[in-house]
Amino acid sequence: MTHIELEGSFNTRDLGGYHNKDKLSVKRGLLYRSDKLTNLTDNDINKLKKLGIKRIIDFRTKKEKDKHPNLKILENLDYFEYIEEEIDTTTNLEDRILDIVEHKLHNEVKSYLVNVNKDFILKHNTHFEKILKLLINDRKPTLFHCSAGKDRTGYLAYLIYTILDLKEYTIIQDYLDSNKYLKNDIENIVKLFQDIFNLNYEDAIIFKPLFGVELEYIISAIDTMYSLGYKKVGDYIENELNIDSNIKNQYKEYLIER
Repeated sequence: MTHIELEGSFNTRDLGGYHNKDKLSVKRGLLYRSDKLTNLTDNDINKLKKLGIKRIIDFRTKKEKDKHPNLKILENLDYFEYIEEEIDTTTNLEDRILDIVEHKLHNEVKSYLVNVNKDFILKHNTHFEKILKLLINDRKPTLFHCSAGKDRTGYLAYLIYTILDLKEYTIIQDYLDSNKYLKNDIENIVKLFQDIFNLNYEDAIIFKPLFGVELEYIISAIDTMYSLGYKKVGDYIENELNIDSNIKNQYKEYLIER
């Protein structure tokens, strides 16, 4: 994995560089992950173009995009293909947010992201299936992102790395690396959260567990797969996301160095 230094983004990374179980490396320059692109500068746009990125996939909701539009991307639609695939993870939190603030229910905050990761399996399979098939059926260098680049984006990266047969330890460590890159952006993330939910700073900071990732978040997704009767994540991907052995082999042909 290579971290991409940008002026307006903190958690942009090339998915390439890791080795899989066969000691073969993931190709660089084909898939990228990121947090919000709202604050990209002209220099950043030029850097994305030099990296060869041709397509941007945005997982954010309309509410997120209305408050924090990808202005520089929208100014460059003659160059970037821009796909909006909305994955809404905020509904349950909105229902509970006032109660959490009023009663300082810190445990409720962490359990929210546990449930978000469960919902990736129980509610959002169609979105992830669609994107996984798009990436392999229409091959072009692509950057996919959400607001912080850690949950929706982190889960898709987890699926891709599993398809490519990376070791579980490597995949989990990459998932947790969001904490390293987002630590310098915490104040911006707090502000983003304030804006989305109309909170003051003191109330927003209660939700600090949301601004990073923890092992139990992705484990909750994996355990949910197991609860459906699957003994391996790969079996879940094949049966629930319809990524069969032929598609998996196409992913390896496309993204693994030979």
